Amino acid sequence: MIPVAYFIPDLNIGGAQRHLLQVFRHLDRNRFEPLLFCLGKSGGQDLHARIGELGVEIVDVGFQGTLRAANLQRLVRLSLHLRRKNVRVVHGYLLEGNFIGVVAGKLAGVPVLINSRRSSFDQYSRSQLAAVRLANRLSDQVTANSRAVSQFVRTSEECPPEKVVIIPNGVDSDFPVLSPGQCIELRRQWDIPDKSFVVGTVARFSWKKGYEYFLQMASGVLRLRKNIHFVAIGDGPLFGEMRGRAEELGIARSVTFAGAQPEAAASMQIFDVFVCTSLMEGMSNALLEAMARGIPVVATDVGGNPENVVHGLTGYLVPPKSVREMAEAVLSIHGNPELAGKMGRAAKARVATTYASETMVRRMEGLYTRLLREKGGDHNGK
Repeated sequence: MIPVAYFIPDLNIGGAQRHLLQVFRHLDRNRFEPLLFCLGKSGGQDLHARIGELGVEIVDVGFQGTLRAANLQRLVRLSLHLRRKNVRVVHGYLLEGNFIGVVAGKLAGVPVLINSRRSSFDQYSRSQLAAVRLANRLSDQVTANSRAVSQFVRTSEECPPEKVVIIPNGVDSDFPVLSPGQCIELRRQWDIPDKSFVVGTVARFSWKKGYEYFLQMASGVLRLRKNIHFVAIGDGPLFGEMRGRAEELGIARSVTFAGAQPEAAASMQIFDVFVCTSLMEGMSNALLEAMARGIPVVATDVGGNPENVVHGLTGYLVPPKSVREMAEAVLSIHGNPELAGKMGRAAKARVATTYASETMVRRMEGLYTRLLREKGGDHNGK
């Protein structure tokens, strides 16, 4: 088997972490042996146990801060560990995982080095941009999950186009399904009135996700319709501030802040509409998961969203920050059950044919195999 080392900063719930969970579920274990290097301490973090149950070895690197002599020692030990494990492919995730993974792999003589990009992040500091460009230079390939992210890597990061390959996100087809009784209980737990139409979102509470506009949209909708309830699943630095903002808008009783949910994809089953208000986006896993469940969507026309959502067919695309158009889109679906059902069915079919997680992982395996052949790194790469 071919040992493949994946690098990521932590195992808290996030898009990259959930993506790796899918990779480990579907990776061909007859050909590839995955190892996961967590830069911090993963014990007790959200996805540690679930990844461990899949038979993936998790190694805590224990990096602390950046400019510390102890980290240089850890980097050397890490490269020796990669060499002992005879790792043939390194695949990094997120800024720190990309940089540390590629540098450690280079020191260890790993033949194939890959880093990944999952969002179009336009606020790099000078040191971050220098690290990103160095990682790109040392890597054999950079994976991007959408055309928009690929374009960002090629322009903002000055990465040669031939180094960038697009592998879209994937969605599992065997996602958990709640029983009718479980749906009723979840609605009760979240104080959702009986027969209320549910508009939901799943996203980290950070500025990039545009939660301010989600709440403003909710306020506008509630001025016109009263039988609608809003649910926000996620956690992050703006969680408390957004709860306060809902109070200021006078809509707190109509918005449930559910916090982080390990089974967010299952909880989405009670949504009648999924809304993505992101200001920038690579390719939203939550958006694809909602579509896979047959939920019509309203999404901002940014990043990879227009690659997923077919406007007027699987949902609606609206300009970012356009609260009025977001509200109009939600109200049009709320007022037309036939349209909602048609959009939901089209969304489900689109994900099934284009964004299956098995397809995503086969593309990754094909990339590993091709690069190993080109680099002569392992005869098992055939």
